[in-house]
Amino acid sequence: MLPCQNQCPYFHPDCHKTCDRWAERQNRQREENLKRKNFLRIHNQLCSEQLRQLQGLMPVRGHYR
Repeated sequence: MLPCQNQCPYFHPDCHKTCDRWAERQNRQREENLKRKNFLRIHNQLCSEQLRQLQGLMPVRGHYR
C-alpha cells in the first residue's frame, strides 16, 4: 500500500509510476537517507579512531600459561 493512497485525490492503481508528487517524495527520501548515511559514516569513523587511540594507551598484558 502506498502511503499517499488515502490522501491523494488523484489516486488510481499504478499512478505512482507517473506521479510528479510521488517522484518528488522519493527524491526527498533518497536525499534524507544519504544525509543520514553520511552522518553515521562520519561518526563511525570518529568513534573508531577514538577507540583505536584508547586501546593504544592500554598496557599490553603478557600471555599466561
